[in-house]
Amino acid sequence: MTKPGIFPTFFMSGFECSTFDWKDQGRRDLVDETQHLANADADYAMLPPLGIAVAREGVPWPMVDRGSGAYDFGRIDPFLSAQARHKVLPIWDLCHYGYPDDCDPFADGFAERFADYARAT
Repeated sequence: MTKPGIFPTFFMSGFECSTFDWKDQGRRDLVDETQHLANADADYAMLPPLGIAVAREGVPWPMVDRGSGAYDFGRIDPFLSAQARHKVLPIWDLCHYGYPDDCDPFADGFAERFADYARAT
């Protein structure tokens, strides 16, 4: 007898969510470049017919962090709406190849800042 899984379906999906700083080219926002933000509802609508009810989605830390502990999570509203509409459970990726411009991942305060962001999320 098999135990039930922790997710509603065996297969999962994931959407590109990188927002990294590209050497010599500035910040890349692959959510924008792939047009996932503009097409979130259509993207999520494709999943249930394929038997997929779980998707990795990113909260773009560099885009939502306004500094000094302030955040604007409005950017993920289209994803939240689409997930609810199509009954897809999200796995939130909080740091997918991107952190705010004023962050240094080797600085002492980096982990604390990430923890603050994670709590706010």
